[in-house]
Amino acid sequence: MTCATILLTISLTSSGAAWSYLSILFVYLFIFGFSPGPGAMTFVVIPELWTQGPRPAAMAFAGQFNWWSNFTVGLAFPFMLEGLGGYSFLVFTLFLFLTVVFVYFIVPETKNKTFTEIVTSFQQNRFTSSKKIDYIEIGNR
Repeated sequence: MTCATILLTISLTSSGAAWSYLSILFVYLFIFGFSPGPGAMTFVVIPELWTQGPRPAAMAFAGQFNWWSNFTVGLAFPFMLEGLGGYSFLVFTLFLFLTVVFVYFIVPETKNKTFTEIVTSFQQNRFTSSKKIDYIEIGNR
């Protein structure tokens, strides 16, 4: 997706008929990257991070946050386009890069792990391995 936004910026700031068609292709590449990736993460990651008790509230909050974020982007984009022109997608490129860094360094792998192991990996210090977890309380409250 980051590459798609960079290429989209290049195509929107370049002149020529071929760039117009390529910009459509880059928009499709962005959509095809967003739909199975960050667009669906709300419904994939949240159930793995919460126990059964608070899970519905967490899903509702995450879904609302997702919709409000999409609404904010849709509302702000015309003003960004007016002010930045073809360079509007560089703002999204920055956020995509920061998201990749966040996921790489902060979000733990959850595949084939129990809920307790996932909670423990969140509580551990992600940058040094010297921190020990002595006590974890998990339960429905």
